[in-house]
Amino acid sequence: MERGFLSRLGWLRLFCNAANDQRLKYGFRRAIGRVPTSEEQVLLSAALKKHSLRYGKDPAAAHQLVGEENPELAAYTMVASIILNLDELINRP
Repeated sequence: MERGFLSRLGWLRLFCNAANDQRLKYGFRRAIGRVPTSEEQVLLSAALKKHSLRYGKDPAAAHQLVGEENPELAAYTMVASIILNLDELINRP
């Protein structure tokens, strides 16, 4: 599901030169319908950094997650999973 979310948004193609914060804001806004608060932005940025380091050190784990040795895609897939599992998105009226 996360990979489909990333594909529909075209994050990596549309924002290949954009800063990570811009990518995160865009994805959050597309999924939730609002801009993330500064606290949410900090948490998403920290998650992206954590997963980027993890998959950067272990490309095989990235391959297992996304089917290719692409640490950036794997890190964004994990962040997309976080966004898509927010209560605010799941429990929309």
